[in-house]
Amino acid sequence: MTMGERIRILREQSGLTMEQLGERIGVQKSAVKKYENGTVENIKRSTVKTMASIFGVSPSYLMFGEEIEEKTAPAMKPNPERDNVIRILVDLTEENQRRLLDYAELLLQAQQVGRDSHQ
Repeated sequence: MTMGERIRILREQSGLTMEQLGERIGVQKSAVKKYENGTVENIKRSTVKTMASIFGVSPSYLMFGEEIEEKTAPAMKPNPERDNVIRILVDLTEENQRRLLDYAELLLQAQQVGRDSHQ
């Protein structure tokens, strides 16, 4: 199975149209169509990461189909706050994406410490 086929299957499982997926990843519907039919093979890394996040799969699954069959890949429910974070992330420069990721990891660690102290 190709990456384009995985994108199409995951998009359909998520209940998204090509236009809706395009809006979430910051591209036109025509670009999503090209991704799905394999016309575009070198999709930007940030776009792959964003799509993987939307679909709830790893970027490696999206690109290579590793370890998960398409019928078991979870479809994520719509979440406006998550979608807004993703939209902002895509619009940032690579340097600021790294900064945001570093900050998000600090927040996650603090959250885990908070959970551990309540147990």
